[in-house]
Amino acid sequence: MPPAAGVRTSVASRRRRRSTVGVALALLFVLGVAWLLRDRWRPNPDRVTVVADDARPLPDADAGSSPPSFVPTSDEPVPRAVRSGSPASDAGPVERSIADRAGSKAPVVAARPGASPSSLVDVPEEPLPEYRRVDQLTGTLSSVGSDTMNNLMLSFAEGFSEVYPDVRIQIESKGSATAPPALTAGVAELGPMSREMNARELGVFEEKYGYRPTSVKVALDALAIYVHDDNPISNLTLAQADAIFSSTRKRGASSDVTTWGGLGLAGDWADKAIVIYGRNSASGSYGFFKERVLAKGDFKSRVKEQPGSAAVVAGVSADFGGCGYSGIGYMTSGVRAVPIVGEDGGPVAPTATEVRSGRYPISRSFWIYVNRTPGRPLPSPVREFLRYVLSREGRDAVAKDGFTTLSAEMAIAERAKWD
Repeated sequence: MPPAAGVRTSVASRRRRRSTVGVALALLFVLGVAWLLRDRWRPNPDRVTVVADDARPLPDADAGSSPPSFVPTSDEPVPRAVRSGSPASDAGPVERSIADRAGSKAPVVAARPGASPSSLVDVPEEPLPEYRRVDQLTGTLSSVGSDTMNNLMLSFAEGFSEVYPDVRIQIESKGSATAPPALTAGVAELGPMSREMNARELGVFEEKYGYRPTSVKVALDALAIYVHDDNPISNLTLAQADAIFSSTRKRGASSDVTTWGGLGLAGDWADKAIVIYGRNSASGSYGFFKERVLAKGDFKSRVKEQPGSAAVVAGVSADFGGCGYSGIGYMTSGVRAVPIVGEDGGPVAPTATEVRSGRYPISRSFWIYVNRTPGRPLPSPVREFLRYVLSREGRDAVAKDGFTTLSAEMAIAERAKWD
């Protein structure tokens, strides 16, 4: 009897071991399959890349220069692009993956006079069709242009790459002024701009191709004037903003404004100097602010020019006397967007409702320019990217990034330009 019992025990033990090994092998098989398919479940950093701003600057196409070059250079450093809530970095490769965004700080809406925090959040209510996938779409898309639209273009690209994993997208964001020469030279299919092309830029493109580029409005924005979150200023008129930022004061202010006391603040704020932050001349925000707020006047020489939209906000949040302009999508908890006095004499906050209605005085549109030959369809990757941007999924990305969405009627009208 004992030997028989020993045999049975040994057989049962072997069976348990075999069962354990089988489960382990099955688990390894499942994990292996999951690893092989991982890129189908999330955006692939190899398909969507961000070109850092240490690449060679684009030449001005209307100056008769050679086509833009993207060859990295060590002797002509250009400040790196920064994302919402992320400081500029001095390290990193020329191409950075969209996976870097995972660690970025999401914009936080701060309280402000005349607007509740929730009023800045755009919640689209009008129906808009979902994007419909087409079969066998492959290719490469290059986007060169606006820094303010950097986060938004990344969001579009992430969503698009989930639908089309075989389309590679490269994004370079050095400022709106870099879009026209890149589009004209044929090194970019997409030219995002936070302002419209000017007559000179359109003329250079038309001279080469015999027609003008197609502009597609993709979102609306409030160019906000930010102050430190502790600053008690309640609102600003355009004339006051002009006196803060401009040396020419074309809006009629009688005197220069250099301290917060000059705007009526008392106590410790009375003698505190206003430290002004802005963008460089390649930025669409620079040009738009110069035209809309400064009435085409000149900026003061002491403006601290920043390499990106997020850098402006970061500078103001770290400076109690700071005041700067940037897109509303770059707001963080350390700053406050000051309401601007509108045409009716009352302060208007940069909310989605006020931007869409046009009441906010520094409202603007975001554009993507493309090269479309009249009478011919757009290349398939470009066409489908724009269709995605103007779909429900694209509109959701606009709202998520803190900008104002187009109405369904506006989106349909934009699509009719090329589709």
